[in-house]
Amino acid sequence: METQEEKIMKELIKMPSAMEEPMRIGDICHLRNSKVKKGDIIIIIESENYYMEIEAPINGLIQYNVEKNQLVMTGDLLCTIDKEQDIRI
Repeated sequence: METQEEKIMKELIKMPSAMEEPMRIGDICHLRNSKVKKGDIIIIIESENYYMEIEAPINGLIQYNVEKNQLVMTGDLLCTIDKEQDIRI
Protein backbone atom coordinates (compact mmCIF):
# COMPACT_ATOMS: atom_id res chain seq x y z
CA MET A 1 0.00 0.00 0.00
CA GLU A 2 1.27 3.50 -0.89
CA THR A 3 1.83 6.16 1.74
CA GLN A 4 0.34 9.64 1.41
CA GLU A 5 3.82 11.00 0.51
CA GLU A 6 4.07 8.56 -2.39
CA LYS A 7 0.69 9.71 -3.74
CA ILE A 8 1.79 13.33 -4.04
CA MET A 9 4.23 14.61 -6.62
CA LYS A 10 5.31 18.25 -6.55
CA GLU A 11 6.23 20.05 -9.76
CA LEU A 12 8.35 23.19 -9.30
CA ILE A 13 7.66 25.97 -11.82
CA LYS A 14 10.61 28.35 -12.20
CA MET A 15 11.11 31.50 -14.23
CA PRO A 16 12.55 30.47 -17.60
CA SER A 17 15.32 32.36 -19.37
CA ALA A 18 14.08 35.70 -20.65
CA MET A 19 15.36 38.24 -23.13
CA GLU A 20 15.03 40.99 -20.53
CA GLU A 21 15.53 40.92 -16.79
CA PRO A 22 14.05 41.56 -14.40
CA MET A 23 10.52 40.84 -15.57
CA ARG A 24 7.26 41.53 -13.73
CA ILE A 25 4.44 39.18 -12.77
CA GLY A 26 1.63 40.61 -14.90
CA ASP A 27 -1.13 38.29 -13.76
CA ILE A 28 -1.72 35.28 -11.57
CA CYS A 29 -4.40 33.33 -13.40
CA HIS A 30 -5.77 31.05 -10.66
CA LEU A 31 -6.54 31.26 -6.95
CA ARG A 32 -4.10 29.67 -4.51
CA ASN A 33 -4.96 26.02 -3.81
CA SER A 34 -7.15 25.83 -6.90
CA LYS A 35 -7.13 22.97 -9.38
CA VAL A 36 -5.29 23.48 -12.66
CA LYS A 37 -5.13 21.31 -15.76
CA LYS A 38 -2.09 20.59 -17.88
CA GLY A 39 -1.86 23.39 -20.46
CA ASP A 40 -3.76 25.99 -18.40
CA ILE A 41 -2.09 29.40 -18.34
CA ILE A 42 -1.09 29.88 -14.70
CA ILE A 43 1.09 33.03 -14.76
CA ILE A 44 1.66 35.89 -17.20
CA ILE A 45 5.06 37.56 -17.07
CA GLU A 46 5.73 40.92 -18.72
CA SER A 47 8.32 43.58 -19.37
CA GLU A 48 8.15 46.69 -21.54
CA ASN A 49 9.00 44.68 -24.67
CA TYR A 50 8.25 41.09 -23.76
CA TYR A 51 5.25 38.92 -22.79
CA MET A 52 5.34 35.31 -21.61
CA GLU A 53 2.56 32.90 -20.63
CA ILE A 54 3.55 30.07 -18.29
CA GLU A 55 1.44 26.90 -18.65
CA ALA A 56 0.79 24.17 -16.11
CA PRO A 57 2.89 21.11 -17.02
CA ILE A 58 0.64 18.75 -14.99
CA ASN A 59 -2.84 18.55 -13.44
CA GLY A 60 -2.97 19.39 -9.73
CA LEU A 61 -3.35 21.98 -6.97
CA ILE A 62 -1.37 25.19 -7.43
CA GLN A 63 0.56 27.11 -4.78
CA TYR A 64 2.01 30.47 -5.86
CA ASN A 65 5.32 31.75 -4.52
CA VAL A 66 5.00 35.18 -6.18
CA GLU A 67 2.50 38.05 -6.23
CA LYS A 68 1.19 40.28 -9.00
CA ASN A 69 3.66 43.06 -9.98
CA GLN A 70 6.59 41.29 -8.28
CA LEU A 71 9.90 41.43 -10.17
CA VAL A 72 11.39 38.04 -11.05
CA MET A 73 14.65 36.77 -12.53
CA THR A 74 15.63 33.59 -14.38
CA GLY A 75 15.46 30.61 -12.02
CA ASP A 76 13.14 32.22 -9.43
CA LEU A 77 10.50 29.82 -8.08
CA LEU A 78 7.11 31.01 -9.34
CA CYS A 79 4.82 28.28 -8.00
CA THR A 80 4.44 24.61 -7.24
CA ILE A 81 1.78 22.18 -8.39
CA ASP A 82 0.92 19.24 -6.15
CA LYS A 83 -0.28 16.28 -8.16
CA GLU A 84 -2.33 13.71 -6.28
CA GLN A 85 -2.94 10.40 -7.98
CA ASP A 86 -6.65 10.48 -7.23
CA ILE A 87 -7.28 14.15 -8.13
CA ARG A 88 -10.01 14.65 -10.72
CA ILE A 89 -10.16 17.89 -12.69
